[in-house]
Amino acid sequence: MNIRDSEIVAGLFLDKGYRLAKSQDEADIILFNTCSVRKHAEDRVLGNIGILRKLKEKRPDLVVGVIGCMAQHFKQKLFEVSNVVDIVCGPSDEEKLPSLIGKFLKTKKNILSVENINKPRKEVLSGYRENKDSAYVVISHGCDNFCSYCIVPYVRGREISRKEKDIINEIKKLAAQGVKDIMLLGQNVNSYKDRKDRSRGGLGFIRLLEKINRIDGIERIRFMTSHPKDATEDLFCAMRDLDKVVKHLHLPLQSGSDKILKAMNRGYTVKKYISLVNRLREIIPGCRLTTDAIVGFPHETKKDFSKTCSLMKKIRFDAAYIFKYSPRPKTASSKLKDSVAKEEKERRNQVLLKMIKSQAICILFVVCIFGFGLPQYAFADMDQAEIAFLKGEHDLALANCDASGRGNYLKARILLKENKIQQAYDIFENILQNDSDKALHDVAQLGLADAFFAEERYDDAIGEYRKIQEKYAGSPFCALAFYKIAKCYRKLGQMEQARVYVQKLQQDYPLSFEAKLMDELDNSEFVYSVQVGGFSKYANAENLVNKLKGKGLDAYISEKEAFPVVYRVRVGKFKAKSDALVCKALLEKKGYKTKLCP
Repeated sequence: MNIRDSEIVAGLFLDKGYRLAKSQDEADIILFNTCSVRKHAEDRVLGNIGILRKLKEKRPDLVVGVIGCMAQHFKQKLFEVSNVVDIVCGPSDEEKLPSLIGKFLKTKKNILSVENINKPRKEVLSGYRENKDSAYVVISHGCDNFCSYCIVPYVRGREISRKEKDIINEIKKLAAQGVKDIMLLGQNVNSYKDRKDRSRGGLGFIRLLEKINRIDGIERIRFMTSHPKDATEDLFCAMRDLDKVVKHLHLPLQSGSDKILKAMNRGYTVKKYISLVNRLREIIPGCRLTTDAIVGFPHETKKDFSKTCSLMKKIRFDAAYIFKYSPRPKTASSKLKDSVAKEEKERRNQVLLKMIKSQAICILFVVCIFGFGLPQYAFADMDQAEIAFLKGEHDLALANCDASGRGNYLKARILLKENKIQQAYDIFENILQNDSDKALHDVAQLGLADAFFAEERYDDAIGEYRKIQEKYAGSPFCALAFYKIAKCYRKLGQMEQARVYVQKLQQDYPLSFEAKLMDELDNSEFVYSVQVGGFSKYANAENLVNKLKGKGLDAYISEKEAFPVVYRVRVGKFKAKSDALVCKALLEKKGYKTKLCP
């Protein structure tokens, strides 16, 4: 939602003759489009605003604005918190921003614009889109669910659906401009209905999908987010029958405990959620399923958390966003005691993250071995060698590999992990030339690309990953290719090219496992850093980080996308390679073994 809002705001200024700056150093106006769902997000914004203080002192004419949910939440207080901020503008008033900027430039007085969030919002359709092939389309604003932890109804207002004809016209114009991929956005898309529509049970949204499916030029339709209390079999059947609708559903679970779900005011039980998942998989075999979960909600006991773990193991999501609970003002849960300690929230967060990552890697491996598009719950077909591989028991896996194509593929993967690159390369080549299994050809192509990557032949790797990207456009393997290409460019030091593919990944596949990894790395990771260690245990990595921080160094933990997970300790985030090399030399003088990244 915020990405689309940022596009709209950028378009408003471009229409007035402004241009987008390449960096904050050359900008005359800097706007922070903000989110208030978590306190951590607000803290980051305040920290980034604080960084601008020195720039503002050097350039007093620089205009700094805060827009979005945080503006609606903090209002006048933002001016009190920071004397850097000049303009505060809520979501309902963002179409006024160019005129508000003009007013400020004349008066030099702080401007606050946070009108009634429950009024029908004027939809501004500026021509600016970050991506020429895909586009976000908002179908509703606000939310009526009032989950006890969620601030959205208080900063975005009550749910208001856009007119169906306006949505259809917007998408037709996008199709005429060459856009092929549409992502429909709403806090709860299932409850969408045209203002004149009196239908219930999500039929308004289904009819909208049917009409979009008939628009010439549009090839893929995605949507988020769905609420379990409003998801229906009719929706699942529509997803199955409409050829342009991507077979993927993001269905937030939040907790596996009925007690916690009730306290969250979610409106469904664990039994209801499981029933929905079972029907989804019966109606659409192989449908990708992703979710959200919150750990550390008030009065969540270890038993409650255990129920969440058990349920997530049982369902086996393709990916999940895991959040640590933080009280939000005005919400019902903010009146409850935040009873789970910060350290325990972190522990639970790490437990679920590890579980989801291992499952996601298992799912990817299963799909690679058995062919594309296979349902992720086909684990019963895995043999002893493959299970050993997933556990990291390579010797046992090799001992159980047979002479079949898939056995050879597994052997090559193990050799690659053990840095026996040429041997792995030869097996992948042999599969491509001699094996009759077409599914194995595809994953051998991926293996070949990975071998080039391991050998630091990044240009060759990019060429192979692009073949996968082109062949599997719109599939999870295209997301994987984007991720791998971004990593190659990063290794080559071509950060701008890396960012292009990060943006493609996060815009086209926002809920993929690879996008989640990129979210954790953040764009700031596409700079130089110095690695000083890797650990299998989080506590060991944390101890080293604390030791380095005690010496005044900017140390942090970066997880490696491996199974089992590796926790890497890094120092610094440098734009210039020379600065990173200075840091590397300093650490080596202190006795640390280092590695420059990339």
